[in-house]
Parts: sequence; C-alpha cells; structure tokens
Amino acid sequence: MNGNGTLLWSNGNQYIGHLVNNAYHGYGKLYTINGDKYEGDFNMSQKHGHGIYYYNNFDVYNGSFIDGKKSGYGTYTSSMYTYIGEFYNDCMHGNGQYFINNTLHYEGSFIDNFRHGYGVSYNEIDSLKGKYIGYFKDDKMHGSGTFYYQNGDEYKGEYRDGKRYGRGQMKYANGKIVNMDFTK
Repeated sequence: MNGNGTLLWSNGNQYIGHLVNNAYHGYGKLYTINGDKYEGDFNMSQKHGHGIYYYNNFDVYNGSFIDGKKSGYGTYTSSMYTYIGEFYNDCMHGNGQYFINNTLHYEGSFIDNFRHGYGVSYNEIDSLKGKYIGYFKDDKMHGSGTFYYQNGDEYKGEYRDGKRYGRGQMKYANGKIVNMDFTK
C-alpha cells in the first residue's frame, strides 16, 4: 500500500498516516494496545525525525528520534522530573537540564542517563543543601569541584564517588579557612 492509509494489527495496534510499500513512512500516528501513542515522523516503520511519544503512564517525550530511539534534542516530562537536552540511543546523553518539581536540580553533561562530566547541581532535597560546581562520574561528584553550602560555607577540593577525597579547603562563612586532607 502506498499513500495515506490505516494499518490495523490483530493485537490491536493501529497506524494512521503515510505509507510506502506497507511501511509507515512520513508523518503518522501510531497507537499501541498498551495505551502508548506516537505522533510524528517515520522512516520505513521506525520513529525517525521529530515526534511526540505519549506513554501510558502519562510521561511525554517531545523531540528527535533516530531509528526508533530518542536521539538528538528533546524534552522528557514525567510526574517525577523533567529533562530538557540531548538524547542518544534512548538515554539522556550530552548536555541537558534536569528539573525536579519544576526546580532546576542539575545542569551539565550526561552519559547514558547519568550525570557525567562537568555540571552544576542544586541540592534542595536532603540535609546537604547547597550548590556543587564541578565534575561528576556515574551520577556522583567525582574530580575537582566546589560545594557552596546554604549557610555560606564553601568547600573546594577533590571528590571521589560522591565524597570529599584528597586535599581540599573549607572556607567558613565567618572567614575562617581550614585546609583538609581526606586521603586517610
């Protein structure tokens, strides 16, 4: 079949849109039996180009697809968080912004859904409130960085696996400076 049409599978999935040799190609809408819906561009039955994917749990992805996967720039919104930035192979990958409850939580580099590389993290959720500017590895502070505490204190030094490691300097809000060593 070529041209605009509708395909209906025995499992209940349905495609409405442009077809080339019975493959969805060009703009169309795909409805799945589990309640997911995709509206956008296709290339030989793969999501490819710009589209909006509505998940049955009410999450939404609006952005680029390559060969059926989120790749390129997009926005993923769920009830828990929003991510705006680059994707690759269905993962947050590249530069992006991560929001929790509409508050910026992290801005920087991601690799395979993890904070990785240089970034700025704003922590308002647990007892360690403040802002960290520095490097991450596998979603943890790792490498050189500075943590600015909400009370005005500031720690500058090395981190490993999310904890202070090696030499650093604590500058207290009252002006006192203490050199620290966390290698032991």
